[in-house]
Amino acid sequence: MRLRIIAGCLAFSVVVATGCSSVSTDADVRHEADKAVQTTSDQLNNLANLADEHIGFVKNGTMNNRDDVTLGEVMDAFFDGPTWQYFSGTNDETGDTFDVVEFTGYFLYNEKSAKARIQFILHEDDTFEMGVGSYNDIDQTALVLSLLMDKVYESYDEEHAVSTADQAQAGGEPVTADSSQIQAAKAEGIGLENFYKWTPGENDRSFPLMLDGEEIEFVVGRNTPNGIKMQVFSSSMEQGWQLPTELADGSIGPFNDYGDLIEGFSLYVKEYDFASDGVPEVVLVASDGMLESYVWVYNYNYTFSEYDVSPLELVWYGEGQSDVQLEGDRIVLPYGSQGLYEEYVYKNEKFIQ
Repeated sequence: MRLRIIAGCLAFSVVVATGCSSVSTDADVRHEADKAVQTTSDQLNNLANLADEHIGFVKNGTMNNRDDVTLGEVMDAFFDGPTWQYFSGTNDETGDTFDVVEFTGYFLYNEKSAKARIQFILHEDDTFEMGVGSYNDIDQTALVLSLLMDKVYESYDEEHAVSTADQAQAGGEPVTADSSQIQAAKAEGIGLENFYKWTPGENDRSFPLMLDGEEIEFVVGRNTPNGIKMQVFSSSMEQGWQLPTELADGSIGPFNDYGDLIEGFSLYVKEYDFASDGVPEVVLVASDGMLESYVWVYNYNYTFSEYDVSPLELVWYGEGQSDVQLEGDRIVLPYGSQGLYEEYVYKNEKFIQ
């Protein structure tokens, strides 16, 4: 459903963020400065709409099957400088008018300040749904916006330490996954925070590997004239190979048409011995730290020197959201805010779900 705005501003700018705890002081200063110059129209509209019943209806409503917390509480907690305004919209095809509540707010994404605009459409049956939105002036699909809301609720749960035990003590039934269990699992495993990280704009990074006595060097960085360098070099053969990064059919992936990483993505590299045989596999991840993670796993090719091929061959590819967990003989890909995940076990040089 596409809406034509009659009143209000539809200058979308939305980006997804991983939070502000790991950003630099300079980024914090820029973020505060950007918030200070928030558009006058947003500020004035917010003041004029403080007591509007439509805004109150949406802010006091619930989403994502979360009756324990209001939409206003989670949005105001996740975003800085939140504003809410009401106006009327019209369906271009039918001419029908709709009540629209628009939210705006600021947050940090990869040390950059970003402004979000998200619309909520009110219906006559006293319900509402999320409408259009965008990231950095680029319209986003309903799926991407839904994933954003998952992250908003997940962040709220982490901030407020929501757990099954907490709710049980309050005498109520749990309505969310046990986040304490999720955090415990993360503590036992290895997450992206434990990987080597490279972000576009940084110098090339080199990671030495010792695979079955063979010295291998893994290099990530900018390629020439464009594209991303994801290469392995053999010391004995004095030769290098670009690693394959295949994607599933229909997947957009983390790379643009020139082979460069899309803004917001970083590369993560980690050696990890899934089989516990003394010869680790190599895990490569392209992630925006929020909604999209693309994972490739390579194992050592013992006969690479005989056939003049790469010492690392691709054995698995998968997709997740904000994190990738390596636990024992498996890869765990968490998704959503309800403690859901997909798990893949490494067996006979293959990953099985």
